[in-house]
Amino acid sequence: MKKISHHLLFLLLVIFVSPFLVEGQSGPAGVGNSSNNILWLQADRLTLSDGDPVSTWTNFSGNSTLVSQSNASLRPTFKESQVNGLPAIEFNGTSNVLDITPNIVSGDMTCFIVINPNTSVNRTVMHTNENLVFRTGNAIGLGSTSPWKFLGRPISVGSFRIFAGQDQAGPAGTIRKVFLGNAFQSDNRNNLYNLGNSALGAANTGSYIQHFNGSISEVILYNVYMSSAERRIVGEYLGAKYDLTSESGLYSYRATHATDLKGIGQESDGSNTSARGNDSLEISNASSLGDGDYMIIGSDGGAYTTSTSVPTNIAERWTRTWRADITGTPGTVDLRFYLGSNNFSSPLDYVILAETDNGDFSDGGTSILATNPSYNFSTNSVTFSGITLTDGMHFTLAEPVDGINSQADGDWDQASTWDCGCIPGELNDVTIQNTHDITIDANASAAALTVEAGASIVFSGSDTLSIYDDATFAGTINSGTGTIALLKSTDAQLISNTNGSIAALFNVYVNNNQGAEIQTGGFSIRNNLQVSSGGLDVSLADSVVLLSNSFGSSQILESMNNAFTGNFKVQRFIGSRASSYANISSPISNGTVAELDDDFYLSGVSGSSDADILLGGSVVWYSMFQFNSATGSHEEVTSTATTLTPARGYEIFINPFARTYQADTTDYIGTPNDGSVSITLNQGFNLVGNPYHSFIDFANLSASGVSSTFYIWNSDNGNYSTFTGSTNIAPGQGFWVNKTTSGSTTLTFNENDKVNSNSNSFLREKKEISALELSIASDLNSYRHEMDIKLSPIARNTIDEQDAFHLPSPIKEAPAIYAKLQGVNQGLVTNAISQWEESHTIPIVVKTSVAGDYRLTAANLESIYDNYNCIFLKDKQNGKQIDLSVEQEYLFTSESGKHNRFDLLISNSFEDCMKPDDESAYSQAIESELNLRNAYGEWYLDYTFDNDETRQVEIKVLNMNGQEVIAPQSIGLNGAGSFELNGLENLDGIYLIQIRTAEKFINQTIKL
Repeated sequence: MKKISHHLLFLLLVIFVSPFLVEGQSGPAGVGNSSNNILWLQADRLTLSDGDPVSTWTNFSGNSTLVSQSNASLRPTFKESQVNGLPAIEFNGTSNVLDITPNIVSGDMTCFIVINPNTSVNRTVMHTNENLVFRTGNAIGLGSTSPWKFLGRPISVGSFRIFAGQDQAGPAGTIRKVFLGNAFQSDNRNNLYNLGNSALGAANTGSYIQHFNGSISEVILYNVYMSSAERRIVGEYLGAKYDLTSESGLYSYRATHATDLKGIGQESDGSNTSARGNDSLEISNASSLGDGDYMIIGSDGGAYTTSTSVPTNIAERWTRTWRADITGTPGTVDLRFYLGSNNFSSPLDYVILAETDNGDFSDGGTSILATNPSYNFSTNSVTFSGITLTDGMHFTLAEPVDGINSQADGDWDQASTWDCGCIPGELNDVTIQNTHDITIDANASAAALTVEAGASIVFSGSDTLSIYDDATFAGTINSGTGTIALLKSTDAQLISNTNGSIAALFNVYVNNNQGAEIQTGGFSIRNNLQVSSGGLDVSLADSVVLLSNSFGSSQILESMNNAFTGNFKVQRFIGSRASSYANISSPISNGTVAELDDDFYLSGVSGSSDADILLGGSVVWYSMFQFNSATGSHEEVTSTATTLTPARGYEIFINPFARTYQADTTDYIGTPNDGSVSITLNQGFNLVGNPYHSFIDFANLSASGVSSTFYIWNSDNGNYSTFTGSTNIAPGQGFWVNKTTSGSTTLTFNENDKVNSNSNSFLREKKEISALELSIASDLNSYRHEMDIKLSPIARNTIDEQDAFHLPSPIKEAPAIYAKLQGVNQGLVTNAISQWEESHTIPIVVKTSVAGDYRLTAANLESIYDNYNCIFLKDKQNGKQIDLSVEQEYLFTSESGKHNRFDLLISNSFEDCMKPDDESAYSQAIESELNLRNAYGEWYLDYTFDNDETRQVEIKVLNMNGQEVIAPQSIGLNGAGSFELNGLENLDGIYLIQIRTAEKFINQTIKL
């Protein structure tokens, strides 16, 4: 914490002993002030003894209105302990009266009287020039004239009650209100009075009449018609003070904190937004005050002297404490404490100390609610802004313990470790002195932290050290699995390492106001870095390394936009793998190909330190490419100055001089990407990349027209693996996406796409085994390829969002296998088929670039057998049919090239699976001989047969659960024509129409 200079401290102390100044709403309960609070008479503030006559009842409203009696024989009597231990002024009913001068002439009026009548005889309690508070029969209320009209509430003789009345200037018919405790009544009055005088205890119409018989403890009179929120708050003040029923019962803690009650609140007719009253505490600036919201605060009546009944990290506090009652959601507030001459020894180190257990500030349950107040020297006050008070919370003004030094080796959370005999907290500057080794085995906090040369901090577990001011590490730090949290709330938080070696940290969390700045030395972060607010500037640091090795990788968790300034060294471990292409991306915003030149052998890249690899005829071999999605071409990277665009993927051949890439760590020096990062996608395949130093979940990404399948290069099998759904993509990972629609779109990566993983693997897959897998491989090389057939209730006979196109491997020797769909040029590595169809025949293409023996393998057949009885593979070259339920591997010999060689037969009928050529049922396309057609809302079956032979056609209509919704139809058709489908007119929704002949089959989803 910053300290004030001695000469400024002296000036501050001089100011603190200046006269006590008043600001804000200083009326009762912090409602109103001297401009509208005409009277505030309090018997308990008179310096009289029991039985003394009252010549003047001091008016504490702050204006000059005088309440007195010059005639000694007419004076009322001061009586002690009348209500809740407090005194009252007793009027005898025959002669006692106090004059109010000057005459109060306002017709607008709100008054409160704490009253106990001794008789039910008609009596005047108080009157102004135009308003009359009257006691008649068993009621008390307001009177009006021409003719007399009375509005009152019943009141018992011999008990104190809170009476309130409201009237307003205007003609007869104006609304007025009276309240007695929580009872309420209103009417339309007659004309106001014009009495010419104001008095308390009798009527003064030129002579005294109708003397009041009873006691009054407090009178509050405003010359305005108050809002209901203001009236209720004043009522709570009186109810707490005298332990009487109030209008609304908004305050529940009068048993311990009933003194100097004040409050803010709002109703539809007005509000009270700032409150102080008699107290040294002012409430204001509620962040979300709405109708029905209140914050009422009372004190325990303690003095403003200092108390040492405090927790160990607090030096002293005010003896007076406050307690809050919250109704609704008023939000945060500003709390201003007027100090007067009641300052502490270090008057700038004020905090708000809160207690939420039992109200005892010395036995636990305490916390620092707020620090770093603003100071107003002209009013001798400190203000804490944006404070959250909870219902029932106790709080007070306090001063923390100043600087704390270690005095021996030990645990941070042991008082014996420190020279204060206490445990340091967020307000304490902490110094760990030379030779002392301090262990953190529980969460700890400090303001400024200094670790001297020869001293050390050791984390024994996964605890957090929260630092609220600057920190200097001249000694050593062993971070274990702990977290350093940088939480300064004022100016920039300065961090230095002056011990001459790297300060190795595990987790770093930044959440402060003006950001953290590493100004000296080197740091490394082994696990997590997160910057929630403020930013992290490493421009002046020797180095800040985000580590990655065979044991795991650091990561940058979800952070603020523009979180980083300066250059980090961002590492990425790459495990052993076959030497091949790798798809990579840059985690920094200002990187070039030069960042890769020191980690990989680059051929064909001018400016590279590596010599070009030459092919026959002095042709340069290029080892790095970027993919141009607009032209669909792989473009050579020819310069180390080429910018590495964030979110773009690059192809680079790693270790071209060996069959295996040995595990190693690559690094990028620059500013890590953060916030939203976007890249433009064109129709077809696009090579993109994870721009963050963290894993992302592909399921969180979305872009218009982009397939839900993505592709990642697999160097072990020389092909692209396909993934769909929730799959974690590693930092630095390039991957392919397919935009299936025309035009361009934008793919945007966001901070909340990140997932928490410190793996050093380049792929983290949440594999769902829900598809039949067919793969091709050979003993000619190590390459292999696979494709998936999966069942879906919403699959269509054409390309749909569940299908995925084949992305060819850049390695010519790598084999491939994919499905063909009629009318579609590209092959499918994921082919979704409808589970409602009786049979499927799927053409399978294999690519065998090298002549020789190959094996085709099937896996996950159980994903198909839940719906179908047989799965056969048919080799159309030799007519062999393989029952995959018996043999999951098929060996065949092939010349090089692409071969439309196989059919995959799936059916509920073994007869369909074993049919010879040209008799298998096709379900992937509608044959031209049978066609479903919609015309003007009606559905027709068009048919064209090549001879006059009658064919029996069966028609079924099913819902998406496979249930028949109308009776099946069977009709004989020949030649050519159209047949209207009946029974569809009453259906609404999505349905499946199945049409079958002995040779042909249609399975089509329609919308009715």
